[in-house]
Amino acid sequence: MIVQQDKGKAKEYLINILKYGDSDDSRIYNNLGRMMKKENCMEEARNYFKEGAQRSNPESMYEYAMMLINDEGDDNDINDAMKYLIISKNQGYPKSIRYLIIYDQIDKSESAPPRIKHFFIMQFLKKNKITNKNIDKIVCDIRYLLNSFSSIGTIASFKSLFKLIILLKYELK
Repeated sequence: MIVQQDKGKAKEYLINILKYGDSDDSRIYNNLGRMMKKENCMEEARNYFKEGAQRSNPESMYEYAMMLINDEGDDNDINDAMKYLIISKNQGYPKSIRYLIIYDQIDKSESAPPRIKHFFIMQFLKKNKITNKNIDKIVCDIRYLLNSFSSIGTIASFKSLFKLIILLKYELK
C-alpha cells in the first residue's frame, strides 16, 4: 500500500513543531525552506533557510548562500554567502564542496569581480548537473567566457552575452 503525501499537512506539522515544540532543530527550518521554495514563496524560503543556516544545517547554509548570490532577498551579501558555503563545505555538504572547487579554481586565474564569477557559476548550475566528473570542463568553460569578455564592464552585458553563448553552445546541439 502506498501512502499519499500530504504536503500541506506536513507543512502544518512542521510549523506547529516550531510553535509548540523544538524550535532549535535545524532540519525543520530546512524542510520548511524546501517546501516554500517548491511553492515559489522565495522570501519565506530564504527566511527558513537563514534560520536553518544559523542553526548549522549544511543544506540550509548552501541554499541560503545560493539565494544571497542570486539576489533573492534584501540582504545580498556575497561575503555572507561565501561564509556559509565554506562552513557547509567543512561539514561535508557535496553541493558546497563542488561549488567552492569551481569558484576556487576560477578565482586563482581570473581577475573578474566576485559577483561576475558567481554569476557565471550560477548559470552553469542552472544548465548542468555538476558532478565530480564534469567540474574541470565547467571550470574551463567559465574561464573561457571570463577571458573572452573581460573587457565588458557591466553584469547586464555579461548576462546578455552569456544567454547568447548558452543558446549557441548548449541548446543548438
